[in-house]
This record gives sequence, structure tokens and C-alpha cells, in this order.
Amino acid sequence: MTMTMTGTELAEYLRMAAIWAPSAMNRLSCTPIWRDATTFDLELPSGWQALPQARRFLAEMSMGAMVENVRWAAMEVGREVGVEVCSPASPNRVSLRLDGRGSASLAPVEAAGVITRRCTNRRPYDPRPLASELVDRLLREAADGTVVADLLDAGARRCFAQAAALADASRLGVRSLHDEMYAEIRCDAGWTQSVDQGIPLGSLELGPLLRPGFTAMRHWPLCWLLAPAGAAALCGWRSGSYLARRAGAIFVLSADPAVPDSALCVGRAMQRVWLRATALGLAVQPMPASALFLLPWWSGVPCAVRQHLAGLWQEMLPGRTPLMVLRIGWAPPPTVRALRPLAAAASPNARVEVTSA
Repeated sequence: MTMTMTGTELAEYLRMAAIWAPSAMNRLSCTPIWRDATTFDLELPSGWQALPQARRFLAEMSMGAMVENVRWAAMEVGREVGVEVCSPASPNRVSLRLDGRGSASLAPVEAAGVITRRCTNRRPYDPRPLASELVDRLLREAADGTVVADLLDAGARRCFAQAAALADASRLGVRSLHDEMYAEIRCDAGWTQSVDQGIPLGSLELGPLLRPGFTAMRHWPLCWLLAPAGAAALCGWRSGSYLARRAGAIFVLSADPAVPDSALCVGRAMQRVWLRATALGLAVQPMPASALFLLPWWSGVPCAVRQHLAGLWQEMLPGRTPLMVLRIGWAPPPTVRALRPLAAAASPNARVEVTSA
């Protein structure tokens, strides 16, 4: 059974699916724009190539997630979507083309609502390992010619817990990393309110005893005083090591960052796994900091931290270049979740007629 939509309804449905994809710090990185009756583009803003390489990398990864959201939404209504990455002369655009009606690969009951239910859940998960059939299914979703997916075993997970703690602690020890993190955390919203841009405080899932210190340390002079006294280590433990140990599985997506479109491919693989996990009732949290901090052009990371992380990752996955880590498991829904700036995203471009489903 497939859903029946008019052309206008389908155009809006797919556009909104793109907007609901994850993006760095919950801010839209690119815009879905209908071009003609069957094609629309995902475009990065003009001038994006002048941005720091880390920002461009995250934007391309988000674009990949948007691609998979559109494909998933199209499959829900029995349509297929072809994906075309533009030539190097126009690297800020991905074109998606609606093909003729095809057989959907998702049962409507399984797919219903997954795109809007998908969210980051930073609560501690049930630490019992996921069943092998669930692991195999998620690994199959990540299968890609560019991306390699690995499940960390018990020994590697202990190393990852150290790496996650080190990466998160370093955010409070370096001014640029500190400012970058707190700039996107919506301290103005309080601990119970959701927001449609940035990261709501409540989604961090910190207990009452940790909340005053965390919000106070958004002021760099205070953080500079407290971090060496143990505040940074505590933050690294709570948001890194503790959560890494409270998971059913840790998946790592690796790729060669020098390969064109590697970030886009990693974003697509991440989203396929995330959507499938959500459909299966699992919670997911991306924890990429310890991997991304290895990249030589990721600014602000102290050399000693980068070298330590490189040693830990070499022990975990020799010869790999990790670019995304997903913590997956069984957990209650998040206390507070980020929404999307849907009203601001409204556009007349959504009103282009496409072939009726």
C-alpha cells in the first residue's frame, strides 16, 4: 500500500523531510529548492567555500543526511529518488530526481513518522549488547563503497570511552573549542524548553547537581579557572566516558577524507543507520568529537590531545580514518529534544507541481 498525494503535497512532503535531517548544532546547513517538475537541489549557501574546512565538512555531512531523508520519505510513498552529486565546478549542490513509481522498500507501518521521531538521545542507555540480528541489520544499512562500518568490541569500547572523555574534556581547556560549544547551546532556554535552532540545555540530560556548574562555565574566565581543577575532567567523564560505557553498541563509520564527497557519503551512511535504528525503536547519539579531532585541519585541538587520540584510535581500528561514531541502544525518550526551524524554512519553492504519486 502506498500513500496518495497530489504533486504539491509530495513536493512539500519531500522538502520537509530534508529539513528534518540532522545538522551540526541543529542549524540548517543547506536549503532544499525545487527546480522543475521532478528535480530539486540541496544547496549550500553562496560563499561556503570560504568557511573553515571543518565547517564545510560538517555542512557536507548534513547534506548527506538530507539526501537519505528525502530517499526514505520518497520510499514511504512508493517512489524512487536518483541522486546526482554535481561536478567539482559546482560542489555546493546535490540534485535529487524523482523517478517513476517504484516498489517501496519500506513497509508503511514501519516507516511512518520515523523522520520526525529521529533525534539525538543523550540519556544513558541499557548497557546490554544489542542482539546480533539488530547489529547485522544496522551494519547492512551503512554498507557503502566509500564508507566502512565497524562495531567496536569490548576492548575497543574501553579505548573509545577514554577517547570520548579526552575529546570532551579538551572542549573546556581551549578557548576556541569552548566558545564554539557554548555558542550553540541555548542557555537562554532553560532546562525544560525545546528550541528550533541550537541545542536545548535539557537535551544534554545533566542531573541537577551538574547544571549550575555547566551553565556558569559558559563564561570563559570562570571556565579557565575551574577546568584545571577538575571541571574539564568531570565534563569529559559525564559526556564522554560515562555515556560511551552506557550503550548497547558503538558503531564507527570510516572513510578517507581526501576522497571527494567522503563527508557526503558518511552523512548518508550515518542517516541510513539512524533512521533504521529509530524504526526499530532504538536510541541514537552521534559522538564524533574524538574522531573529528584527529583531522589535521580541525583547528583548536592541542597537539598532545590529537596525538593521544590517534594512539587510541590506532588501537581500536588500525588503518582506519574514523569520521563518525554512533552510540546506539535501548533508552527512554529524551527529556527535551531539538526541533527544526520549520516556519522560517517555508518557501514558495515548495509549490512546484510534480508528477502525482
